Amino acid sequence: MDNANSASQTLQDLWTQVDPVENTGMLRRVVFAQGKFYAAGGNGLPTTTQLVTGDATGTAWTKLKGAVTSDSGKVLNELYWNGLGTTLQGLSQSGNVVQGSIARPLRDWTDLTAAARAYVDLHGIVYYQPIYGDIATWILVGSNGKVFSRYEDWSGTVERTTTFTSSETVYCVNVIGVFVLIAGSNGKLLSAVKMPTGNPQSFATRTSTFGTSTILSMKLCNGKMFIVGADGKMAYSSDGLTWTAVEDTSFGGTIIRDIAYGNGKYVAVGDGGKTAVSEDGIGWVQQANTFAGTDIRSVAYEWPLFTPQRNDYVVSNNAICCPHCQGQNVQLLSVIHAAGTTRIQATHQTNSSYGPVTIETTGRHQTDLAASVGPPPGKRLLGPVIMTGVGIIILYDGLKLINTYWGVDWTRFFIGATLATIGVIGFVRHWKFNVAQYDKLEEWRRTWLCHACATRFQP
Repeated sequence: MDNANSASQTLQDLWTQVDPVENTGMLRRVVFAQGKFYAAGGNGLPTTTQLVTGDATGTAWTKLKGAVTSDSGKVLNELYWNGLGTTLQGLSQSGNVVQGSIARPLRDWTDLTAAARAYVDLHGIVYYQPIYGDIATWILVGSNGKVFSRYEDWSGTVERTTTFTSSETVYCVNVIGVFVLIAGSNGKLLSAVKMPTGNPQSFATRTSTFGTSTILSMKLCNGKMFIVGADGKMAYSSDGLTWTAVEDTSFGGTIIRDIAYGNGKYVAVGDGGKTAVSEDGIGWVQQANTFAGTDIRSVAYEWPLFTPQRNDYVVSNNAICCPHCQGQNVQLLSVIHAAGTTRIQATHQTNSSYGPVTIETTGRHQTDLAASVGPPPGKRLLGPVIMTGVGIIILYDGLKLINTYWGVDWTRFFIGATLATIGVIGFVRHWKFNVAQYDKLEEWRRTWLCHACATRFQP
C-alpha cells in the first residue's frame, strides 16, 4: 500500500511505503471518498480483513468491519463510491453485494445479496441517471459474460443481452456522456445509451484497439475515458465510441491493472510492481517504487479540492472537481436549472376590420439539460385551499334562517361538507408530501453535475 499523493512537479515522484493491515491478502481496489481513502480485498479465510480505511493522505490504515458473511465470498473484487452521499458498495467473488456507511465506519455493512445476488463473480459496478426518468440505475458486471441492471433501490433485476459469452468475463463498466460502457475478455468493448432499468438497452460493439488482449480497468481521467489491460495495452476516448491506442505505455508486455488522474498527472499501475506516470496520458515514464515486484491492483487520487496550495497544475479557479473523472467543468444542479430556464413574454399587434388588435402571450422556455436536472417536484396547496373554501361557502349557504330558527338545505349542506372534507384531506396530503420532499430538495441544492462525464456528486 503506497501513498499516491503528488510530492513534486517532476514525473519521478517519491513513493513512501506504509504499514499494511494484517490479513488483508491482496487489496484489489482503492477509492477516495468523503476525505478518506478506502481499500478492499481479502484472502478467502474466515479471519480475513476485507476492508481498510486510511486518512486523507493514505499513510495510516486501520481495519473496518467485515462485509461478507459467507465463506465463499470473503474476497472483495470491487469497492465503489458514486460521488453522492456516504455509502460505499462492495462486490465479492461469489456474487455478494454489500453496502456500508462511511459516516459510521464502525457499523456492520448491509448485505444486499438477497436482493442483488448475481450468482457469478462480480467485478464492476456503476451508478447513473438515465437519459429520462427520475429513478437512477445500477449496472453490475462479472463472470460468465453477465451484465445486470437494477433500479436505484436494488429492486428489479434485468439481465442485459450482450455479445459476451459464458466463457468470457466482463471486468469493468463506466459511463461517459449519455453512454454506458462495458469491457472485458478478448478486448471486447461495448456501448449502450444510459437507459432506465425497465427499458430495453442495446449494446453495440466498439473497436477497443486491444485486439484479443483483455481489458481490465476503465477510468475517466481528465474528461477522457481510459482503458488498460493485458499485454501492457492502453487506449483512450473522448466520447466512448472512437478509441485511440497509446503507442508506448512503458509497461512492455506487462499487465496494466489500473489508471488514475489527479494533481495534473496520470498514474498507471500493474503487475510486477510497475508504476508509470504521464503528463498527457500519451507519453509514459516508468517510476521507481517500493513494491519490489509485487503486483499492484489499484490506484486512486485524493480529489475533493484542487487549490494552488496543494496542486501546482491548477488550470481552473473552480475549487470543486468531479470524483469520477477529476474534471473541473462542474456546476450546481440549481445553477444549471436556473440558467437554462427563461420566462417568455411577447406582445403581438395586428389590424382587423374592427381596428388594431393586441395579443399578449407568456410562457417558459427550458433547455433539455435544465429539464433533466430540475428539483424534486412539489405539490401546490392552493387547489385544496380553494376547494375547502368553496365547500365551506356551500355548506353555510345550506343553513337557512327561517323565521326565528335555522333550517337546513341538506343537499347543499352535504355537498359543501363533502367538498370541504376533500379539500382538507388534499391539503394534509400535499403538505406531508412537500415535507417529505424537503430533504430531497436540500440534497438537490448540494448536488453538482460534471459536464464531461455527466456524473452527479456532492463534495
